Amino acid sequence: MNRTDLQILAEERLTDAQVLLANGRFGAAYYLAGYAIECALKACIAKLTKAEDFPIKNSNTVYIHDLKKLAGTAGVEVAIAQFAKSDQAFEKNWARVTLWSDESRYDRSIDQPLAELMLDAVSNPRNRVLTMFKTILVKELIEDGERLLQELDRRQFPISAAFWYDSPERLAWNLYIVSELAHQRGPREGYTSIQQALAGLEEVSLTLGDIVILGPRSTTFRDLRRTIEGVSQMSASGKRVNLEGVPLQDAYIYRWSYD
Repeated sequence: MNRTDLQILAEERLTDAQVLLANGRFGAAYYLAGYAIECALKACIAKLTKAEDFPIKNSNTVYIHDLKKLAGTAGVEVAIAQFAKSDQAFEKNWARVTLWSDESRYDRSIDQPLAELMLDAVSNPRNRVLTMFKTILVKELIEDGERLLQELDRRQFPISAAFWYDSPERLAWNLYIVSELAHQRGPREGYTSIQQALAGLEEVSLTLGDIVILGPRSTTFRDLRRTIEGVSQMSASGKRVNLEGVPLQDAYIYRWSYD
């Protein structure tokens, strides 16, 4: 199980928790909301390994369910403290989330108000704990993505647009590279070139599974273009636009120039 698997699992368990809450299964909703945070923390831990796989079972600091200890192993304690210092709502949410334990699955006393507070702490759009861990992961991936694009430029790989996007369908952040090569020679050759570029970089945590190659005239890119330009309040009329370096809630744009 790698970083991406754990990120997806965190989002899926949060969705499960929301469904359970809506159907009156308060104890199960509470438990799965906390489990979503455990998965997110373990994704941060996986990010620290070279292959981004979850470590083998030989560590009592990894195969545990204590969220505070997992935060320490993941190296995110400083980031949590900084978030908490600047955002009192986040501080309260983190304190509430860390009361969770794997023993919660046996607690039949969890009622609707407690489950709702837990779900809000985890999934509130502005102050949610899950967003903070995603932000930590994405920041490092953005830096690695920039290095990959520079290597592709060196190899004269044609790039029309490049951006990270948090796809609801994929339940994870992906680096989308838009290239005419996808139309001319097909995406397989593009993926092969990108894999070769990744192999030429040291200490980059990106994997081919993080990357999606699209042609500039593909239906998928046209749909993404409308979504991203709509969020940024730019025109989606087909005119060239420049959003480079623009961080959006669900996207980060490196390059945004297309025909």
